[in-house]
Amino acid sequence: ISNVPLTTVKGLENLRPDKNTLICKSLKDYMVCKKIYPYVCHIQNESTAALSDETVEFIKNNSEEVFYGGDSDVAGKKASFDITESFGFKHINPPNNLLPEVKDFADWAKLKGLEAIRLHFRKKGLF
Repeated sequence: ISNVPLTTVKGLENLRPDKNTLICKSLKDYMVCKKIYPYVCHIQNESTAALSDETVEFIKNNSEEVFYGGDSDVAGKKASFDITESFGFKHINPPNNLLPEVKDFADWAKLKGLEAIRLHFRKKGLF
């Protein structure tokens, strides 16, 4: 249980209208991804309810393109597709072939290091 409101988003000050934005689904993923890419924010959980209309509008107005990176397990993948399809964002979860050891960016950094994530981001067109 958390006393942080569901629609609280951290890192919005990092966004720039002429840069792509990465949205992470947790603080731990945000902390990892921020070491690789500066234009990143994070939501409170893996659901469309975590993104208010005002937040989506702000993100879209302050981004070139928006990428959402959630977990690659079954529940995370469903949530990622719900979010990306609902808001027109691009999908950038960790690859499925890393499961079950790696389901998120924090796991991936621990197992393979930041460079593996950086290459994934480049391949997916984040930067």
